[in-house]
Amino acid sequence: MRCIQIGLVILLFLLQGCSSKSSPVTTPTSPADTPSHLTDSQITVPTNRYLWGIWDVRISDDHSTVEIIPDRSSTMHFNTVRLMEEVPCTTCIAIFIKQLIPPDILSVDFRLQHPFPAPMNLTAFDLRGIIINGADYTFPANNRSVGMGNSKLVLLNPDGYTTLFNPTEFPEDSGMPPILRYYPGKLKLDGDLSSTLNPFIAYFQNFPRRVFYVWLAEIRNIHVRLPDGPVEFGYAVDVSWMPVENVVDPLVDFPPEANCVEAYKIDLPDYMEVNSGEMSEITLEIFDHQGIETISSVSAEAPEIFAGVIPFDYVESTGLESCTYSSEITNELNAVPGNYPILFRVTDKFLDNIHGQVDAWQIGEVTVVEPQEPISGWAQAWGESGYDQGYGVAIDGSGNVYVTGSFYDTVDFDPSGGDPHTSNGLSDIFLSKFDSSG
Repeated sequence: MRCIQIGLVILLFLLQGCSSKSSPVTTPTSPADTPSHLTDSQITVPTNRYLWGIWDVRISDDHSTVEIIPDRSSTMHFNTVRLMEEVPCTTCIAIFIKQLIPPDILSVDFRLQHPFPAPMNLTAFDLRGIIINGADYTFPANNRSVGMGNSKLVLLNPDGYTTLFNPTEFPEDSGMPPILRYYPGKLKLDGDLSSTLNPFIAYFQNFPRRVFYVWLAEIRNIHVRLPDGPVEFGYAVDVSWMPVENVVDPLVDFPPEANCVEAYKIDLPDYMEVNSGEMSEITLEIFDHQGIETISSVSAEAPEIFAGVIPFDYVESTGLESCTYSSEITNELNAVPGNYPILFRVTDKFLDNIHGQVDAWQIGEVTVVEPQEPISGWAQAWGESGYDQGYGVAIDGSGNVYVTGSFYDTVDFDPSGGDPHTSNGLSDIFLSKFDSSG
């Protein structure tokens, strides 16, 4: 087993228009009982999202080795050569194949390390590794395409999804600053990277504000479902960051606006089910660094189950930066029993001055089940404070029901009362008969 480790090309340079330490936005410090943000106008804020590198990742035909090729042309290196020469980092990105889980699931370790030991003002936040794939499924109402079928590499344990830095919407000629564009490398193959919604893995999730300290590293284990044959996909790394001087404690000295603008986490229920003709409630818990008042809207789309999108309503705050939203869905399109994808979208009141609206996305699965037939019949209860237990039930041709078991002390076997029996000794057996009406 081998792994080629390529140094992470860091692209931290200041863009014109970047925020200073003083923010133009005042973020509420406590959640409102009633979220008024749903009617607030959106606010444009300076961009703080930076693309740190894009790579072409190739997994061999037998799925035993992986190769990483930087997806940058020489024109992108003019601002990073000096940094890479002075602070070389040969292990900032590394991918290790751990185990092939038959028949088609691969366990892989993705390791990312901050390339600089200092200064502290290069501390970043919300580090993510984005897997850019080909598309084979579309959510038409949101106009988002994603790779989910057996012919695509599928990340089975994503922390969320993002539209950022896919080559379809962030091409080389997009007019954005170079650090925010997708650049094809000279060695890149003509792989399918057509998806406009791609899964990501988040790093340092247990750290406050998901802070990415200088020189720190973390390994995330992921499971991917592989198609047959060799596999090629894009891998992008992005962070949130702001230029701040004289940083001693990053958690204090960087303002809240140094974190990502959009919600950083959407927690879904463990199981989502809908019956034909019935409403089912879905409740999400949403986390946003900037505060829950900055959430503009929450919606869901499941093209096979219902048409268009369904809005979600605010329920309650669960913390300073978390809250729940809920809505009811129904199988209005009469989807047959099975599992279907459902897309959740959280829009923010803040607009990035370069990217525009940056949303948070998550994909789940809804199970459509057959409606249960109503149960007819009868039920009876009997017994006393002493020990009594049934062991067997049988029904004869006339519908009479026979129950056998044992009892201790005194038990009334008549559900209506009036038929007490006392055991002869420690415990006795019983045989009780009921007619077809109970």
